[in-house]
Amino acid sequence: MKRNRLILLFVACSLALLSCRKNYTRFFEDSVEEGLSVFSDKGYNVMSCYINGEPYRTKNREAYSGWRGGVSYEIYVNKEASDTAESLIFSWGKIKLVLIKEKFTIDDFRRLENQCVPIDGTNGYFQVDAERGTGTIYFHKAGLAEAPTGGFGGYISGLFEISTPSATVTHGRFDHSLDGNIHFYY
Repeated sequence: MKRNRLILLFVACSLALLSCRKNYTRFFEDSVEEGLSVFSDKGYNVMSCYINGEPYRTKNREAYSGWRGGVSYEIYVNKEASDTAESLIFSWGKIKLVLIKEKFTIDDFRRLENQCVPIDGTNGYFQVDAERGTGTIYFHKAGLAEAPTGGFGGYISGLFEISTPSATVTHGRFDHSLDGNIHFYY
């Protein structure tokens, strides 16, 4: 009987550990802009905005243990190269920002801090679902360094507005810690 209890306790503890989940997103609703997160630069891991007047926010950044182990990110940042230029791509679910330049360096990323960048279709574009558009993005914070686990980590926060033929995105704000999930190759 005692052995059965120990086996049952072991199975219960194992199942509890396998189903552990941690949420790294902190959502604090703005008291003026209903349905949106407050604007912050604390690494709350959230982006929110209005798309055609309806609130939209990214999914939570969550870490899972067990057989589903891993992390689901609310933002992905990647650098891609073609024959003529490089693109720095920020993806927030259905919203994407693609910055285009001859070559992007880590210092270029860092220089985004405190910069308001008009996105005019030449130096880059926004994309809402599959539709391209223009707009403005202000990077309040933008830091990047090599992460101890490989890749790069850092932080970004800021504000944006987007216009596409069928979508108007207003009051956009983002605040992310970038924990080694950036693929920024030289």
